[in-house]
Amino acid sequence: MAFNLDPGNMVSLCPQQDPIAEALTMLPGARHCHIKDVMRHNGEYHFPPIGEGELNYAPLLQALAENDIPASLEIPLRMHRQPDSWPQRADQPVDPAISLEVLIRSRLALEKMLGYQLAADH
Repeated sequence: MAFNLDPGNMVSLCPQQDPIAEALTMLPGARHCHIKDVMRHNGEYHFPPIGEGELNYAPLLQALAENDIPASLEIPLRMHRQPDSWPQRADQPVDPAISLEVLIRSRLALEKMLGYQLAADH
């Protein structure tokens, strides 16, 4: 039994904690990690492209690589969390062109944090 790290969820669920520091502490029990950035706006939590929110994933990405723990992007463009962290889903789906743009910007930010280009097949 292991768990999935998700520092992005910690921002709204445990706002008094440093989500990246907490994720690094929990790393020994993890087998996967969601990479999701967060920004606060009017007390609510929104999920921008990776690298455009509050979280600096660079130290966690390095630790994930050193421990051979896979990660995946989770960018819930159609959802945000209310001040009490309750999820709120938009009525309409996100335009695929917007989704693609967010993925491209996220990839560029991750490559900058990692210091190398991600393989095209990953």
